[in-house]
Amino acid sequence: MDKTLEDFLNYLISVKNLSRNTVEAYRRDIEALFEYMEDRYSERDPTKFTRVQLKKYFRDLFSHGYSRRSVRRKHSAIRRFYRFLQINGLVKSNPVTKILNIKLDKPLPDVLSEEKLNSMLEGWKPDSVLDIRNRAIIELLYSTGIRVSELVGISMGDVDFKRREIRVLGKGNKERIVPVGAPAYEALLQYLQVREKLNPRSDVLFVSKSGRPLTRDMVWRIVNQVFKKLSAIYGVHPHTLRHSFATHMLSGGADLRTIQELLGHESISTTEIYINLTLPKIKKIYDETHPRKLGDQDSNPVEENHHDEGR
Repeated sequence: MDKTLEDFLNYLISVKNLSRNTVEAYRRDIEALFEYMEDRYSERDPTKFTRVQLKKYFRDLFSHGYSRRSVRRKHSAIRRFYRFLQINGLVKSNPVTKILNIKLDKPLPDVLSEEKLNSMLEGWKPDSVLDIRNRAIIELLYSTGIRVSELVGISMGDVDFKRREIRVLGKGNKERIVPVGAPAYEALLQYLQVREKLNPRSDVLFVSKSGRPLTRDMVWRIVNQVFKKLSAIYGVHPHTLRHSFATHMLSGGADLRTIQELLGHESISTTEIYINLTLPKIKKIYDETHPRKLGDQDSNPVEENHHDEGR
């Protein structure tokens, strides 16, 4: 454990008299920050994290599927940690207090191209138990579009191998059934052949090398590290695969209602964000097929006049 973090946690126990469970929550939140900074910036010393980097971290948390409440909780834990560092003279000021209002409006999702995903997955030859497990995780996330919280909650009994379907528990404890594509199904079967080598201590489908259920933060790190290692693509997280699933489905002709059901969205307005990502392709198809097509928009005289007016 990092020395500064260990000192902070001891302070919370001995001085602030916080419960062990509360302190453990602080530890997880701050260690997750350390892992992120090490992966993205090759830096693990919190005294060297910049405000820009920290702001990017909070934005990425929300962008990659963490709820408003989770982001604010992590923000509170990290702000308190930096207050401790400031009191002890390790930092001059608290960089988190300057991040006053984290913008929680969702930006357009990060999406990987079909070509990049297919190239990586088809060329991936797992050579260890953990590698086989990791491939099954990534194939399943991309094949089904499920949330990482849903993935880590899947038990062995939730998988219907005969029908190639998985029952997942989504937000609001709502169950839904998702189909599993052939590549993901084969990767899952390969994982199940070696799963016992991890000495699983529960019936949860995906377990760590110590046999315990994976957490969402563990899966986040797994996905990030796999793409960085195999494709030199940085910043890929489980929700990137969920976004890619929905966008590629829409590009391939699936209707919004179907995608809404597969993703487990309460409202179709949430699903409509993917239209913005596929709009260029839709306009291209329109331009190629409609008798009164859009035409060359660059020659629009109105646009030219606006440019002449300096707008």
